[in-house]
Amino acid sequence: MKPDKVNSSNKMFDSLVRNALDFLERSVDELKDSPKYAVIELFLKARLLLEHWALVYEDPKLANQDKFREGDFKSVGMMEAVARLKNISGQGIADEPRKVFEQIRDHRNRLVHFFHPAYANNPDLATVGEVTAEQCRAWFHLYPIISRTWQSYFGPYVSDFERINGKMHGNRSFLRVKY
Repeated sequence: MKPDKVNSSNKMFDSLVRNALDFLERSVDELKDSPKYAVIELFLKARLLLEHWALVYEDPKLANQDKFREGDFKSVGMMEAVARLKNISGQGIADEPRKVFEQIRDHRNRLVHFFHPAYANNPDLATVGEVTAEQCRAWFHLYPIISRTWQSYFGPYVSDFERINGKMHGNRSFLRVKY
């Protein structure tokens, strides 16, 4: 790979990871006021990006570097990203985390595409508890993947992961009080 392509991929990887961290941290910080879901698939796409930028496209045959740099393309879905990681890099996601990630994705998609009154301006405690439980389950599975299994790729972000992990543990204490 040419040095300029490597440098471009590294910048895109960093941008994607930082965006994922921002979404994740915001979802943890704003949980009680605005329960939303972290975008787990951004971490999967970031890892896939390191294999090759075109793999982040929904259809790699349509890959175009200029459009990719501009963010003007349809990206791969979470389950296809998981399949590509397994088939191309040999780094699969175990069944249990995959199922938890699917639950989060499905729930998030329902919220994005359909209005749900439980998530309006003042969400009730049951809704916040449900989102917190799902978020904690997802983090329980995601954290070891990005901090240990993929440590060689995500090592520069370990302090960010630790900070978010601390906040996530704070949300777990909310669950203990609630239940």
